[in-house]
Amino acid sequence: MPFNLEHNHPTLQLKDQIENVCQSFLDSHNLSYFQFLRCYDDGSFSLLINKTEAFLYFLENDFPILSSFQEEHTRYASYTFTWDEELPFLPVQIVKEKFDMHHGITLVKRQKNFYDMVGFAMKSTRSNPMSYYFNHLKTMENFGDDFLRKNSKQVKIVENKKILPPIHMQDKNHKKMCLPNKSSKCQVKGFNGPTYLTHQEIFCLQLLNEGKSYKQIAEHLSISSRTVETYFNRIKDRTGSSSSTDLTKLLAACP
Repeated sequence: MPFNLEHNHPTLQLKDQIENVCQSFLDSHNLSYFQFLRCYDDGSFSLLINKTEAFLYFLENDFPILSSFQEEHTRYASYTFTWDEELPFLPVQIVKEKFDMHHGITLVKRQKNFYDMVGFAMKSTRSNPMSYYFNHLKTMENFGDDFLRKNSKQVKIVENKKILPPIHMQDKNHKKMCLPNKSSKCQVKGFNGPTYLTHQEIFCLQLLNEGKSYKQIAEHLSISSRTVETYFNRIKDRTGSSSSTDLTKLLAACP
C-alpha cells in the first residue's frame, strides 16, 4: 500500500510560502526547484519545498529518500553531490521528464542527530551545468543558510510534524550520514607535532572559513556562542594555530 501524507500536512500547506521566499533567487539562476530537507537518525524527515508535485509522486510510487554517501564523506561535516552523477537513473529521469527539474545538486551538512540536504535543480538542460553550479556554489550555500535563519518558524512547524515513512522508503544512508556520537578525530599536524581535530571542530572551522561569525556558527549548530569559543580555544591550544591563515591551513590539511 502506498504511503499517504495527510492533505493538510505543513509541507504541503507551506508550499506557497516557500515558493514566494525563494522565487526571486531561483529566477536569477534559472532554477526551478528548491528544497530544505532535514533527515533524522531514526529515518524520519521534515521538508520545506517550493514544488510538491514530484515529492507526492515519489511518495505514491514508493520511492525512498535519495542521497549519496561515499567513504570519503565520513571525513567531512559537509559536502555536495550531483543528481546526474550520483543518484539512480530512474528517479533522475522522472523529475526531468515529468517535472522540468534538470541537473540537480544537493548541499549536505551533517550533525550528530540529523543532516540537512539543501537541493536545487535547473529549469532546463545546459551543456555544462556542473561548471555553473560550482561557480555559484558559495552563493547557493549562503542562500540555504539565510533560508534556515529567516524561516526558522516554518522549519519548526515541519519539525513538529516529522514524516516517518516505512523502512523501505527511508534514506538508506540515514545512519551513516549523521555525525558519529563519539568524538571521531581527524589527525593533523600542529606546530608542536601530530594532533587531531574532532568532527565538530572541523565543522566550526569550515563555517569560520566561510566568513561566519561565532554567533552565526552557534546558530547554525544550535549551540551557544560560548561553546563555539571553547571549540576554537581547544583548536588553538592543541595545534598551536592562532591566525585565520593558520586555521585555514589546518582545514585544508584534513583528509
